[in-house]
Formats: sequence, structure tokens, C-alpha cells
Amino acid sequence: MSLISFSNVTKYYSLDLILDHVSFNVNKGERVALVGNNGCGKTTLFKLILKEEEPTLVPKEDKVGEISILNGTKIGYLNQDAIKDINNTVKEELMLVFSKNLAELNYFYKLSAELSENQSENLLEKYNELLEKLNKDGSFNLDNKIEGYITKFHFPKEILNTKIATLSGGERMKIAFIKLLLGDYDLLLLDEPTNHLDISTIEWLEEYLKSYKGTILFISHDRYFLETLATKILDLENHKIVTYNLGYDDYLKEKEIRYQQELAKYEREEEEMERLRKFIEFYMPKPRFVSRAKDRVHKLERLEASHIDKPQKENRNIKFNIEGSNLKNKGLLEFNNVVAGYDSGLFPPFSFTLYGKDRLAIVGDNGIGKTTLIKSITLQKPLISGEIKELRPLKIGYIKQNDYEFVSKATCLDYLREKYPKKLDSELRAALGRFLFRKEDVFKNCTLLSNGEKMRLVLCDLSLSEYDVLILDEPTNHLDMVTKECLLKTLKNYGGAIIFISHDRYFINSLADYILYLSKEESLVVEGNYEDLKERINVSNQEDETIINSKKEKPLIYDKLETKSKLSNNKIKEYKEKMITIENRLNEINDLLNLDFEDYKEIDALIDEKSELEEEYFEILNLLDEN
Repeated sequence: MSLISFSNVTKYYSLDLILDHVSFNVNKGERVALVGNNGCGKTTLFKLILKEEEPTLVPKEDKVGEISILNGTKIGYLNQDAIKDINNTVKEELMLVFSKNLAELNYFYKLSAELSENQSENLLEKYNELLEKLNKDGSFNLDNKIEGYITKFHFPKEILNTKIATLSGGERMKIAFIKLLLGDYDLLLLDEPTNHLDISTIEWLEEYLKSYKGTILFISHDRYFLETLATKILDLENHKIVTYNLGYDDYLKEKEIRYQQELAKYEREEEEMERLRKFIEFYMPKPRFVSRAKDRVHKLERLEASHIDKPQKENRNIKFNIEGSNLKNKGLLEFNNVVAGYDSGLFPPFSFTLYGKDRLAIVGDNGIGKTTLIKSITLQKPLISGEIKELRPLKIGYIKQNDYEFVSKATCLDYLREKYPKKLDSELRAALGRFLFRKEDVFKNCTLLSNGEKMRLVLCDLSLSEYDVLILDEPTNHLDMVTKECLLKTLKNYGGAIIFISHDRYFINSLADYILYLSKEESLVVEGNYEDLKERINVSNQEDETIINSKKEKPLIYDKLETKSKLSNNKIKEYKEKMITIENRLNEINDLLNLDFEDYKEIDALIDEKSELEEEYFEILNLLDEN
């Protein structure tokens, strides 16, 4: 059953075409992803569903396109304006969802008071009917329902009495989402629902929405969120919508197949038309062949009338070059028992050495101190304890969360002139050209650039300084898929080291070779990407559970030695430190063995321990020799 149906809907803003005769259905129970580049009209389509916009009547057509919504469909919309009043407390804002329930509760309590004085049959019947409805709607458990969602979104219950104005952007987004989920809507319209959410909340949300009984139509540029949630894809490209009744991975494959088929058909038709033109040109002047040539003219006209447009393909292979100092395998930054925070530490201490070409992702829940740590690295804020030591003179480039949000109305060229006053215009224009700002593009107003263009301008800025380390705070926020791929390829090609914060798991897995995981309980550095971190945490949780269940002392188990052909600098450092620890213990055992023992069991235990340590020592030694 279709909840929403579009039939030949066209939408213009002034003379700008947004949607061109689009048709599609969203059926009950589906989880539909609306995908497309920024600015292609996805939010406009949502506004059409919500009747905030109307379809455009196309000249020479007798009627406007039709939008049908099943009668009685209750639609919930998540956007940036979902919070009604930031001066409300969280509980006051969430209770707005239950205004009808609260009115019924007030009437119920009024009836209860009246019944204590007048137990008429009519009043009793109203009381019982309303009681049944309130029980069915869960109106007596509204506080519990709200507290349940507050807990699921990793908030303490005390936040219910906090004013929304004091919350961060990410926290407000979570509250807006809770408000939406409390509404029990038939259809959820979600516009970038993962923006500002941390990874643990995104993963919880995925599981929740997978079991959601209603229908979901959502816009997202989070690839893993799309892969996990979508059962159907609406692909909005070149003002048209193509429907794929597939998950996101299969959609990408099917789209490529269709593109190749369309391209082959286009090229065959082009070849045939060129052949016909040559035939006509050659034979038309010859009287004997005029009739044949005229036949070819008719055939060419029919072919030109039905000829398909050349299929367009998003260019996902654009990559730019940012130079970086070639300091591979050389130590750059040393973190020794580092704790960052404000009045007190936000996470336990950690130690790590950053080498040239390393890509370190910092992950953890919102509010754990990721950006605070970056401010300490860039000397904007002192550490609570520990030390961050530069192992050599470094040039550090830093992109903050809002660095894509240009306030100045300067042109792209003026923006670079201000930052690099000593460089010639010819140098700056050449740099802009390398990042696809060509000819008149260099005079574009920075505030009017698309998100992709803003990202390219920031990268162009970085390319003009040979930084040894790049620090990026949420670099993929508000970027579409194609722009993210472009950024990813550029960063992979960068010669220096990168420290970045991201909640985009695909981006982390594609770029990181180390993960710094911050939480209140532990700070953990893991070699690998986000999947390696999850595996490490799962193993730790399983081991903790085994200890609790068995209530037995866990025997000492050494980490399995890496068998990769090439060890990282940090792994080599870790093994060398372990060797020193073993050497010290072996010296202690040798000293103990020179003492007099009354119990030979103690001697046997020391000899066994010495043998095991020597075996492990030589294993590590062989491993290091291979590298």
C-alpha cells in the first residue's frame, strides 16, 4: 500500500529547474533512502510532501503533477527546527509531544474528582472509557517512556531539568530525535539524521530504526547508515528520480550496470547516425541513389528524434594534491600520560607516538573531550596532566568544525590573497585552478559556494603551506558522497601525518591506521581502523564477562605477536619496551636463583618462568629482525 505517490511532479524556483516530471512511490513499511548530491533538490522534495511547497505548472501542460498521501497518515519530520523553544527544559520540550495525552489526563483527574461526589452512571461510563483509552495510549507512563529514550541516547536522567539553550548542537540533535520517536508517527522524514551524533548513538539508532514498525524516508550521506538501513533507493540526479528496489550496496552496482548499458546504447546510436550522415552526404548528389539517400534521411530523422541523451556519471575519481613534508617513520609528536579537560580530566591518561604518514582517528561519545584534546595539541588549551612533546620543529595545519562556514563575502581569490600576501596573483590563481576554480570561478563569493566548493577552497588553502601534520575536526560534516570521496582520496595521497575526529565510520575505516578511543572508563590506542577497535572492545567485554561469570583469577596471557610482514613504528616501539621489561625480569630471576631456597618448588617455578620469558624474548627478537 502506497503512503506517498508522486506522479509527473515538476518544481522550479524562479527559472531554476529542481525536479523534472518525477514519479515514485513510498510503500507502507519501507525504509527508503533519498540520495543525491547537495543542492539537487532532496530537501525540496520533503517540503513538497509536507505541503510547505507546491508543484510547478509547466507551460503547455494542462495540469500540475500529483502528490498523493494516504488519508490519516501521521508524518513526523526531523530537521534543524524540531526544537520549539530552546528556553524550555528538556522535559518541557519532550512533553509537548504528549499535549493531547496531558489534556486527556487532566480531564480524567477532573472526572475522578466529580465521581467522588456524584457516582452517576453517565459519569462512570465516561470515566471507564477514558481510563481504557489512557491505559491503551500509555498516558500514565509518559515519564517512564521519556526516561527510557533519555537512557538509550546515553543521557543522564538529570538532563531532563536542563535548559536546551545550554546544550551543544549534538545534544540538541539527540533531543530532537527523541521528540520525534516519542510521536509514534506512521511516516518519518529524516533529513541528515546522523549529523552531530556520535558513533555509539548512530549504531543504536540504526538498530532501533531497523525494527521501527512505521515507514521511513530519509536523506543521509553516511554510507554505513545507508547500507544498514535502506531497503529501497530513490536516486535524484539531473532533476530526475530513478527507483531501485535494492539495498545501498546493490544499488551502487546496479547503477553502474545501467550506466554502462545506457552509454553503450548512446554510442551505438551515435555511430549509426554518423554512418547515415556519411551515406547521405556521399549518395545524395548522385541521381541514381537519391531515393536511397532520402530513405536514410527519414531514418536519421527518426533516430535523432528518439536519440537518448549521453548518460552522465558522477566523477568520483577527482583527487587533489596537498604537499606534506616527507617524514615517514620519523617521530613527530609524543603523547605521555596525556589528560585533557577543563576543571578536571575528561578521560584517563594515554600515551602514543605519532610518526610521519600516520593517520590517527580520535573517536568517542560526544562530550568526552575529543575537540578539547585537539585544542591542547594546537596549544589553545593547557593539558590537565601529562605532556605533548614535539620531537622536531613542526608546521601544523588545523581545520576546525566550522572552517567550511565562510562569513566574509570576499571572493575565492581575495580569501587567499589575505592569507598569503606575499604570493603573486598568478601563483594563487594557478593553485585555485588545481582545485577546479578556473577562469571566472576565482571571483565567486565565498559565502555562496556549495559545500563541495567550500571544501575545495579549504584544501587549496592547505596546499599552499607544506604542513607536517594536518588536524581535522569533523571534516566530512555536511559533505555529500562524491565530495567525501574526493576529500578521502586527497587525504590518502597527503605526504604528512593526519590527526582527525570523525563520526563517519566509512571515512574512518578508509583512512585511519590508528584509533584513539576515549571514554570515561579507558583511553585506548588500537592499531588499525574502526572495525579493529570494535573487535578489541568486544574481546575485552567478553573477557570481563568471563571473569565475572567464572569468579576465578584470570591467568596471565600475553598478547599474540603480530605476524604482519611490516610492523608499524608504534608496534616496534611496543615490542622493544616489552623486551626491556623481560630483560629486567630475567635479571631479577637470575638474582633470585643465586639465593638459598628451602623449597625447591620455588626454584622450579622461577626456572619455568625464565624459560617462558626467554622463549617470548627470542620470538620478539626474530620478529624485529624480519622488519
